[in-house]
Amino acid sequence: AGARIIANETEQLFIFPGTHSKHLSVKNGMVTSITTYMTGELFDLLSSKSILSASVKKNERGDNSPFFIEGVIKGTGSNLTNSIFHVRTNHLFNKITSFENYDYLSGLLIGHELKEIARDRLTAITRFAAKG
Repeated sequence: AGARIIANETEQLFIFPGTHSKHLSVKNGMVTSITTYMTGELFDLLSSKSILSASVKKNERGDNSPFFIEGVIKGTGSNLTNSIFHVRTNHLFNKITSFENYDYLSGLLIGHELKEIARDRLTAITRFAAKG
């Protein structure tokens, strides 16, 4: 599944999540750009093979937890390497559970991916994610 964000009647953005997510910009029915991100692969590496792996536990509930949404919002406005370190401090100071931290890390990375999208489109994406 993906998301379609309509900027106006002639411009649309399609997002296809995955190991290497893709953003397709369409204007007047024609693809104007395709951008690929390694967000899913980076998440897998950080959550299973980095120092952060001890701070997260796979959450089977999906990505609609409030911690995921918080991560998306923080990820759009912060430095990536600094914000992912907060996953570790969340764990060290028992701020949230390892399951919640898993969602938070996922949200941070996706938020960072979405950082380049214009603010009006980003608001629509955040609302879409919150609805599930």
